[in-house]
Amino acid sequence: MIHVKTAIKHLQPILLQSVFGVVVSIVLIAISPTSVWMMKPTTMSNVIHPTTWLAINVWMEARGESYRGKLGVAFATMNRLADSNRRWGKTIEDVIWQQFQYSWTNPSDANRMKLDDIDWKDPAFIESHKAASAAYYRLSPDPTNGANHYLNPNAIAKLPDWYAKGKVTAVIDKHEFLKL
Repeated sequence: MIHVKTAIKHLQPILLQSVFGVVVSIVLIAISPTSVWMMKPTTMSNVIHPTTWLAINVWMEARGESYRGKLGVAFATMNRLADSNRRWGKTIEDVIWQQFQYSWTNPSDANRMKLDDIDWKDPAFIESHKAASAAYYRLSPDPTNGANHYLNPNAIAKLPDWYAKGKVTAVIDKHEFLKL
């Protein structure tokens, strides 16, 4: 019995530090404005409408593009959702947050921090939401001709393995759209 008491006496400060560290971490995560965005939106899916998630994705991926370019990104994202094999997920949130599909969703991407800077009244975001709604509700024709991938070949050092020039279905602004 004396060994247990001795062990507890020596471990108590370490355990208290660990518990304190966990509590502080939880509090910091809870109050951080970015913390909600850093997680895959499992609980937020019921709060944020799919067109808003799609608009965020369009804004993050194509905020400097024309409306037609934004519409192309929105349709390419929606075309993934429409995939009969469900390769990218069953909901728009699944499609957007699938690992390594959209650069801004990767934890190491510096662009991810721009989530904190979204101005819902910014003309680029409003236009992104308009394009997202048009693609989501199929209010416009698909300018990508069914593409489910896109890239800006001038913005990357090396083309990805999945890129095939023969699969390009449209070129809009700086993006090439592909159906894979």
